[in-house]
This record gives sequence, structure tokens and C-alpha cells, in this order.
Amino acid sequence: LPAVEEQEQFESITAASLEGKLDENKDNMIDILAKEMKNNKKKNRLIVSKIDKDASLKKMADIINPKKNIKVNLFRSAAKRRFFPKRKKDAKEPKIKRRIKPENYPDSIKEKMAYYSGKPSLLSKFFAIFITAAIIIAGIIGYLILPSAELTIFPKTEAESLDLSLTGSKDAVAINAQTNEIPLKEISVRKTKSQEFLATGEKQLDEKARGVITVYNEYSSEPQTLVATTRFESSDGKIFRISKNVIIPGASINEGKIIASWLDVEVTADQPGEEYNIGPSNFTIPGFKGGPKFAAFYGSSKEAMTDGSTKKVKVVLKTDLEQAQKILTDGLRDEVNSSLKDQIPEDYKMFEGGTKEDLTNVFPTAKENDQVDKFTLEIEIVVRSLLYKEDDLKNLINSKFVAAMPEGKNPLSETQKIEWSEPIEIDWQKGEAKFKIKAEEDLAFEIDIEKIKSDLAGKKEVEVRKYLSSQLEIERATISFWPFWVKKIPSQLKKIKVIIK
Repeated sequence: LPAVEEQEQFESITAASLEGKLDENKDNMIDILAKEMKNNKKKNRLIVSKIDKDASLKKMADIINPKKNIKVNLFRSAAKRRFFPKRKKDAKEPKIKRRIKPENYPDSIKEKMAYYSGKPSLLSKFFAIFITAAIIIAGIIGYLILPSAELTIFPKTEAESLDLSLTGSKDAVAINAQTNEIPLKEISVRKTKSQEFLATGEKQLDEKARGVITVYNEYSSEPQTLVATTRFESSDGKIFRISKNVIIPGASINEGKIIASWLDVEVTADQPGEEYNIGPSNFTIPGFKGGPKFAAFYGSSKEAMTDGSTKKVKVVLKTDLEQAQKILTDGLRDEVNSSLKDQIPEDYKMFEGGTKEDLTNVFPTAKENDQVDKFTLEIEIVVRSLLYKEDDLKNLINSKFVAAMPEGKNPLSETQKIEWSEPIEIDWQKGEAKFKIKAEEDLAFEIDIEKIKSDLAGKKEVEVRKYLSSQLEIERATISFWPFWVKKIPSQLKKIKVIIK
């Protein structure tokens, strides 16, 4: 095919040109190749189809060894510099794959490849020597300086207990181990609260009408006594009674005529009810009916009778007042105690049962049996509490253990336990408290750390474990070495760390 023949011609010309010109200018192979290709294109008008990029790059990599001072990937570099402009695809034009075998490389290129592929790097040799020396030095340092050992020792412990009678006072300023006294702090909260409540009692209210009647005496000049409950009957038949004895003055006579005397008296209806609330009326005395006094003794009212009724009304019961006070007190107590806890400093604690509550004021707007639908109750509560510092109590107890401790043992305050054996006694007026406790605390055997370091220096792990197990004051122990290859205790004491748990 013509295209194939042109390709072979291109390859032969390119190889010959490369062989001749590499000797003249070895430092610029890409420019030489690009120039030769350009001249060849003008002479032969060679049409180069799109070349398989991956294949071209692979073959050119085989031709030139990728060293720093050798130009590589000629066709790729040429493509980047636009020596081979992209052409539009031609469906009728076949693809041409150009392959150059290694055996066809020019001799000068083969010599260069052999030179750069076989010569070792001076930098590589120096780097290998440096790494080897660093490893050796690090090993020596690690062997002489790094080794260390850490022993964690758990001493044997014994539990001890003490029964103590202690006191606290708000006047004390510090703990006193001789008098078993600790300082106390008093805090208080005062709160007031009011609430409206409904009256739950009911009462049948039967009220009798009341009023005033003017009683007249036209019978005699002698006074007339009317006893309590004397009846007066209104013109419509309603009966009213006087509530107490009264004396009606005697009538007077002027020029032969009788002038009636009179007296105002209070009367009450004989029966309850609104029907007795009558207007002004005339009254007679039924007790005098049938006799001469009936017409001579009479009465009249100038104003209406009032207050007569029959109905049910709400009244305040004793239980209403008690229940209202309980509800209000319980609610206010929660608020007061919450406020009291907010006032407790962080390092203080409250005694169990060490608070006092006083209901200082109770103000109801109604009393028992008052006829009201609802009432309001206001109360005031004051709560006080005595506080102690937990550290003060622990320090006082610990001082007691130290005083009673046998030689060769140390108290472990972190193991301290306190049991309150009896309720506390508080004198609120003096601000003092008395209480009894049972305290427990572990006592640990003393460990001579420096002696252990001296005894174990330079010993192997087996010897260390045997030594530790023989010490009566040691409950158990653990040992760790560093680095991992170390198997014995360092000879230097400062490299040995002992931790007492």
C-alpha cells in the first residue's frame, strides 16, 4: 500500500537522521527530531494519520533510557509543542501504527542506554552508609540510655474502725482534735405565699324579718307592761313578736279627752321567710282580743320589715382552713427547700435531719362559719439548716486514726467510710449540734521505696518477681520494662520508677 511504503520510508529516514545528528548535538535530541520530521513532511508531503498515542509513547520509552540528562518521550513532547497538529478523523484513511524494534535502535543510542543503566549512583551509596550508621548509633543509645522499669506496688491493708462522739458549732472557726469539734455554718430561707380557696360548707339560712312598731296606749293613764314574745298581728295576718319586756306609758287626759301615749319597740317575725318582709302596716295585739284593751292598744309601722329569708349559703368550715393551710405549706415547703439547697456552698453538706421549719404567719381572710363563697390564705415559712464541711469531718476523723495508728502503717483517707449511728441533737438557739459516728479506714503497710530500688537494681525479671513475692508488706505488684526487648531492671536507680497504689 502507498501509505505503508511512505511509513517505512519515514522510519528509515528518521533513524538515519537520528544516528548522524546525535553525535553533533546530544543535548537537544527533541529539536533535531522535530526539525527532521518537518523537512521530511515538506519533501514527501507525507500524510500522517492519528497515531495510537499509548503505543507511540511505549515504543519511544524503549528507545531512550529515562535518565535526568537524556530527553525522553520524544513523540509526547513533540505533541505537547504542537509539532503534530491534530487532524480531523477521515473515515476512509486507515490508521498507521509505527513500531521500532530495539534491535533497530542506532548504535549511539544503545551505548547511552548501556552506560546509564549500569553505572551506580554515588548519592545512593552515601545514603546507604548513612542509614546503616544511624541504625547502629540508635541501637547503642537504646541499649545504654533508654531502658527503664516501672513497678506498681499494692501494699497489704488492714481495716480499722473508731466510734467517735463529735460536736459542731457555728461559733467554731477550725477543727479541734482535742475537743472533737468542727465548725458549722447556718443558713436560712424565708418565703411568703398566698392562694385563694373555695368554701365547701353549706348552711340552711332561715332568717326572720325584723322591724320597728310604734305601740299606742289609749286605754288608761296607767302604764301597761307587755312581756317578751307578745304577739302583734299585721293587717294581712302576719305575726310579729317583741323580743323583750316593754312598758307602754299611760295615756293622758286633756279637757276630758284621752290622748294616747306611745312607744317604739323592736319586733321579729314569728316565722322565717321572705314573705314577712312586709311594708308599713297597722298591728293589733291578739292577746287582748275580746276585751276592752283590744281596741285601746294597737300599733303601726312606718317602714317595711326586712331580712326575712330561707336559703342555702356557703360557709367556711374548720376543715377548709386546715386543708388550705396544708396545701399552701406543702407547696411553699418545696420552694423553700429548693432555695435552701441552692444556698449550700459546694464544699458543705447538710446534716441528715438538720433542718428546722417554722410557720411564722398564717393570715386567712375568713374564719370558721363565715358565710362566704371563697377565701384567701397567706402563710410565711422560715427554714434553717446547719451545714458542715465534709473535708473538716474527714480531716478530724483521719487525725484520730493517725493518733491511734500502730507504727509501720499509714491511713488511707480515700478509703474512709462514715456511718451515722444516732440522730443528731441540735440546739437551734445556740447553733450547736452533737452527733455520734462510726468511722472505718484502711491502714496500709509502709513501703520503703528507696530500699526496693536498691535491692532490685540490675536484677532480671524472674529475680524481681521472686523478691516482691517474699515481701510480707506487699499484697501484689506489677512490673513493666521499656523498650520491649529489655528483660531486667536498669542498674541506674533513676531509671527505676516505683508507684504505690
